[in-house]
Amino acid sequence: MRQWRELIARHRAGRMPHALLLTGPAGVGKRGFAEALIAALLCQSPDSEGRACGVCRSCVLLAAGTHPDQLVVQPAEEGKRITVDQVRALSNYQALKPEYGRHKLILIDPAEQINLNGANALLKTLEEPTEGTLLLLVSAHPARLLPTVRSRCQRLVFPLPASAECLPWLEQALGTTGGADVLLAAAGGSPLAAVDLAATDGMERREERFAEFEALLLGHSDPLTVAAGWVERPAQHLTWLYGWTADMIRLKCGPDHALLTNPALRVRLQGLAEPLDLTTLHDRLDRTQSAIRALSGQVNAQLLIEDLLIAWA
Repeated sequence: MRQWRELIARHRAGRMPHALLLTGPAGVGKRGFAEALIAALLCQSPDSEGRACGVCRSCVLLAAGTHPDQLVVQPAEEGKRITVDQVRALSNYQALKPEYGRHKLILIDPAEQINLNGANALLKTLEEPTEGTLLLLVSAHPARLLPTVRSRCQRLVFPLPASAECLPWLEQALGTTGGADVLLAAAGGSPLAAVDLAATDGMERREERFAEFEALLLGHSDPLTVAAGWVERPAQHLTWLYGWTADMIRLKCGPDHALLTNPALRVRLQGLAEPLDLTTLHDRLDRTQSAIRALSGQVNAQLLIEDLLIAWA
């Protein structure tokens, strides 16, 4: 991978930055890349490509989650924010000297979940970095970070891989050559999200949720009943809704549109889109995007979904 080769070359030349911002869509491996880089920088015997050996003392401590030179900062609970106290603890930690080797590694994921006070506290740390400390900020939504935080990090972008590149990997991960393309499309092109869909019976749940959405638009169900089933994993359900709405817009523009996120649902989506105008569909798309953004803050997910589905009904 180009990003890996460039960073290892910079590390060997003694030119590593003090902060990296790893960005790109969810499910493309940003967190895995960050963890591999941490392991490589802490490893006592990396291989010729700079990858961790997996057997030295540092690697064993890291695998056990007890390496003193690694700190992971993340929300205390899913959907919560990273607090200013967590960032202050991070600042105190990075001021200490490494106990092994020359590096202290701090992983912040998801970085966009840092609250405003925490972001301002982090800014001070980024402005006065400690030698040997590397901060890795992982974010699928970097625009939600303060511009001053973004400007003090070197950005590393992870785009969605081309289907032809990741389908062989996905087929191997799933242990089958059937249905991998459908899973990948349902996951928006993110291979790790596709694996998660397969592992959690996501395709079956997606079909159930679409049937509920279809019944709602056809007047066979009510929004409160539908919303009650969407509260668990709300971000995933709203992401699916966003994809269905985007496909309805595409089909409204041209019924033979080739670039659909949900090609297997073409006929059903086309039928749902037929009585709606483009202005309404774009409004629903914007509302869904706003709802997805709102989920990253302190919000009542059930009320948010109910409001969105009431607009559809």
